[in-house]
Amino acid sequence: MISKKIITLDQITKIARSSKKKISLVHGVFDVLHVGHKKHFELAKSFADILVVSITSDKFVKKGPSRPLFNQNFRSEMVSSLEMVDFVVMSNFETAVNVINELKPDFYVKGQDYKNLKNDLTGNIYLEKKAVEKNNGQIIFTDEIQFSSSNIINNYFKNDFILDDVKKLNINLKNFKDECINSLKKISKLKIAIIGEIIIDEYIFSDEMDKPSKENISAVKYKYNDVYLGGVIAIAKNLSEFCKKIDIYSAGKFTKPESKLIKSINKYFDNIKIKLIDNNFNSIRKTRVIEGSNKKIFEIYYKNGNNNLKSIKKLNSLVKNNFSKYDVVILADFGHGFFHRKIFDEIKKRSKYLSINTQTNSDNRGFNYITKYPSANTICIDRPEIQLALSDKESTLIELSKKLSKRVNFENLIITLGNDGIFVLDNKKNKNASHVKLSAFEINPVDTIGAGDAVFGISSLLLSQKVNFNVVAFLGNIFGAFSTKIVGHSSYIKKKDIFKSILYTLK
Repeated sequence: MISKKIITLDQITKIARSSKKKISLVHGVFDVLHVGHKKHFELAKSFADILVVSITSDKFVKKGPSRPLFNQNFRSEMVSSLEMVDFVVMSNFETAVNVINELKPDFYVKGQDYKNLKNDLTGNIYLEKKAVEKNNGQIIFTDEIQFSSSNIINNYFKNDFILDDVKKLNINLKNFKDECINSLKKISKLKIAIIGEIIIDEYIFSDEMDKPSKENISAVKYKYNDVYLGGVIAIAKNLSEFCKKIDIYSAGKFTKPESKLIKSINKYFDNIKIKLIDNNFNSIRKTRVIEGSNKKIFEIYYKNGNNNLKSIKKLNSLVKNNFSKYDVVILADFGHGFFHRKIFDEIKKRSKYLSINTQTNSDNRGFNYITKYPSANTICIDRPEIQLALSDKESTLIELSKKLSKRVNFENLIITLGNDGIFVLDNKKNKNASHVKLSAFEINPVDTIGAGDAVFGISSLLLSQKVNFNVVAFLGNIFGAFSTKIVGHSSYIKKKDIFKSILYTLK
């Protein structure tokens, strides 16, 4: 039975406005309820007649991979069971600002670890404080005994998971946390170019039905569809809050709705500019049919235009005149005919730092291996792709890396391992190559499309600045994990969510 204490924001707002009683508000995730929460709630209640606890809904919990541990219904039920709590409301927002503006509490109570606003990398507490004061309330920072849900989760629930994996690197967690944050700050001034295909990803959401009685085929009931921008644009969006400038070089014969969607990127992202070279080149649309639990049933490829880029001279000219000004060039080869050897030679010649990814898919299997590129500073591919390129399914990652280094000259190698995580190798010393491997951080992915691209993008920037390999592997895994929580490319990775994840995961 649902507790009568659990009500909507509208309901508690009506109660507050019709009552002359003082109200205290406490806001948080409350993933693992502990004695620290109990003492915090008791003190918050002592300031007022009514204690309201607002709980962040699952969608907006950004404390790291595989969080929250317990879903919003369990969390609200546990909090409502405490005697001193009068009401519990679900907050479907990123911060408590909306709840504060609606409820207008007399007191907003936070723990002492939030008191120093300079330590608030997300800026959320500052916004909440501002909202409280605007509504004539008072923010109070308690000095009760401190406990941490994140600490409890990291040390007990996930001791064989993220934190334990990181501890195997024999590092100081406090120093490592600072190093991760400083590494992201280090790449903030970079100007980058991303070159490759734009992919139009269409998702048709449906409910699976029984098989037709006369045919052995799948049947689904259409619900709705969404169209997202993938390929190089997805990489750019995920990097947009982490570097200064991103120029995309691509091509395609897009429909009017597709062109409108592409142009909207320039409108919503100030630091992303898209340069389309050839409007007769193939535009690639992949339509995926998705059933209720986000399982992909099948996909359809659509192509519109020429198979090969016709404006090679124009692209070569752009590369020759512009690419030397970028700190990093990211070459994303999705294998649909965009790249020609002449283009690559010019890119390699002009790039200060070049990072390459090739992808194998249903349209190019056997024809788009990383071995077609002679050299790069960084190579990022997944395990099946390096196995296919080397016709070797049995060798270890180290053995595969050594074999690949004989065919492609590279400094750094990243191999994404899906559910098994990430492998990063420093090949500068060749025979004495150092490496690090971390397990995957997200155990409940929603959609894995684009996860490898997210790792590719951030790792390229970090490695260009000679960031510690442990940090590259950790942050690459964090980016990959966040990407798997996004359906299609409906959203992108935010800086404050990554900072928050670092702070809580390494707590």
